[in-house]
Amino acid sequence: MASAKSSGRTRLAPSVKTGVAIGFAAFMAACATAPAPGPGPGPAPGPGPVIPPDAGVQSREGVTPPFMRGREIVRVGLLLPFSLRPQDAAALYNAAELALFDHGNQNTLIIPRDAGSDEASAAAAARALVNDGADIIIGPVQRQP
Repeated sequence: MASAKSSGRTRLAPSVKTGVAIGFAAFMAACATAPAPGPGPGPAPGPGPVIPPDAGVQSREGVTPPFMRGREIVRVGLLLPFSLRPQDAAALYNAAELALFDHGNQNTLIIPRDAGSDEASAAAAARALVNDGADIIIGPVQRQP
């Protein structure tokens, strides 16, 4: 019969672990090497993700989807270049979701926003995330030339 022993390690709160996991996933995806661009411009980028008006309920605490009401929610704002590089942004968003689902914390909500094409639009998106109740904001994620 095995006895349970304390390992002496400090356990991190689930919300801290989730934030670290999402940040790490976004960082690793941003560091990935991209293939060389093809000749000429591609098709015009499509719109960012469409969030239906009834997807969440704005409360004093922030955006809360109906299925998460009554929980203590950690809202993670994620600024990604949906309008500039929709494929890269979608990959980063999927990586963040994968990290969240892999962690298994059901009290964390990712709120994606388009970082736009310049600093002013990224700042406006960050302010919108604060208004939506984001506890932490990751991004904007931009590839340096």
